[in-house]
Amino acid sequence: MTIPQILEFCENAARRIDDSAWVDSLLAGGMSRQFLAIVVRVGNHEVHPALLCESGLGAQAMRKLPMALQTEIIEKTKGVPLVSKNMAGYWETTIEDPMLMNQSEVEQVFGDGTVRTKEEQRAWLNSGSPKPARPPSR
Repeated sequence: MTIPQILEFCENAARRIDDSAWVDSLLAGGMSRQFLAIVVRVGNHEVHPALLCESGLGAQAMRKLPMALQTEIIEKTKGVPLVSKNMAGYWETTIEDPMLMNQSEVEQVFGDGTVRTKEEQRAWLNSGSPKPARPPSR
């Protein structure tokens, strides 16, 4: 399938989600209810299409963000700020791909439907929350 065909399928799914026979045929064909829910959200323009087939923790957090913020992160900034302390003990900020983040980084960066600011991340880190497992600079 091409990208336009996938988007058309998602939009069709959003229109037909109340058609139980159609939904049952998708589920019988192997589609999970969880994936169907994401397909419908893409079709309703609530989830960026780039997050359709992503299953990691970063994608899960991204799908909770407003569509405009998802689009900004995916298409403009190409990532989210991640605050950490460097080897000298100074704060530094890098732009990271949410799809590559580990659990601690996702918890640090994403709040309830938001991306934490640099200041909020510093406060989160200073509160004794788990530290990111990977080194701050790559």
